[in-house]
Amino acid sequence: MLPDGESMRRSLTVWSETVSDDAKASPLPRAEIDHFRQFYQPSDEHFEGDKHTFVGLFEGEMPGDVGGAGSYERFESQLGSTSLYSERFRGEDDLQASMQKRNEAVDHLVELLHHWAGNEISDPETRERLLVFIDNDLRNDLKNIAAYCWTHAMLSDLDEQQVMQRLVVRVSQYLAERDYVAMQDAPKIFAALNSQDAQQYAEVLHAAMVRKLGLPEGDTIAILGDSERLQSSLRESLRETSLYREELARYRKAHPQSDEDDDVDPLGLLLKYALEATLPRSGSEWGVVKVNLRCGTEPYVTNGSWDDETRSVRWEESIDDANLPALAFAGWSEPNERLQERCFGATVLSGERLAKYVLWYRGLSAAERENWDSFLDDLNPATAPGRIEEFTFPGVEEPSEWPRSLFAEVLSENKQE
Repeated sequence: MLPDGESMRRSLTVWSETVSDDAKASPLPRAEIDHFRQFYQPSDEHFEGDKHTFVGLFEGEMPGDVGGAGSYERFESQLGSTSLYSERFRGEDDLQASMQKRNEAVDHLVELLHHWAGNEISDPETRERLLVFIDNDLRNDLKNIAAYCWTHAMLSDLDEQQVMQRLVVRVSQYLAERDYVAMQDAPKIFAALNSQDAQQYAEVLHAAMVRKLGLPEGDTIAILGDSERLQSSLRESLRETSLYREELARYRKAHPQSDEDDDVDPLGLLLKYALEATLPRSGSEWGVVKVNLRCGTEPYVTNGSWDDETRSVRWEESIDDANLPALAFAGWSEPNERLQERCFGATVLSGERLAKYVLWYRGLSAAERENWDSFLDDLNPATAPGRIEEFTFPGVEEPSEWPRSLFAEVLSENKQE
């Protein structure tokens, strides 16, 4: 992207790429190309191999081409200008709705487990204890773990391995504090995870529930330690639930040739809700957005990386529809060095200070801006400090505090240099 006065010249290049060491580019499907064409003129697009490039000039609001929203604004004054750019790409920015979806998945998971426990556990005392646990502690803990997964998905400043390490440690600490696991269980848990043996998983689950529920040694929940028996019991129980029947109806509608219940494994429903709570699927394919903004001046604020050689800011983020949107922002200022040197003997306003000045200036009324511009026209380095100290707008008795304090600070610093 290249700023052009109050507009932004935007060049968008899109392609599909295989996920492999020898990643190969290929053109996007026609439907996606047609989507991008909504925002650009046909005469301003071209191909380079399998890459499709669109070019357009946008003022104010950025196009929703990639999916998202953004804006670019340039504010002018006699002493210089400041520009602000901000854009989000895809993602779910309705945080309440995102967490609600995850919590609903946990509630469905709890509903299925509650139904199973009520039918399977024969000992009344153990059954009641397990039902209360599922309905309260387990529901709350699963929602907290879902929130951990959601927040860690936002750590785009870290690589994937670092994010996973942080998440595993946090969840492990959370579970240990609530007596699901203990540090000394680490070897057994590690062995189970690496073996991918369902029986070892069941044994870890059984030990965790005995500890968590404070059950005496016995066989009241022995089924939790028997993988085959547990899976068979869950399948039989879950088929009785309305959630399973609804899932089966959706499947049959999408696959009208099939009418067998076994086409939808009830255990898959548990997995579905677990993934929706922790790793919700995106409504679009996963992608990467790379942004290059040739602003020419190093920003005073940005979350991108400044490239001094190309005089541009760069961003690179993975994007989908399920997690927090990728966000790119930058603010930069361009001083009118010639006028500042005439008024103050040097360029005293730049970067963030110039930005604050310009925003103050643009917030004045038209009459006040005209009055201030006339004031600057007669200013010179010798008289600037004293005249600014005494400046007032017409009809106002007291000196204008904000410009007085700003220029007192920058002129004092310039004098010391």
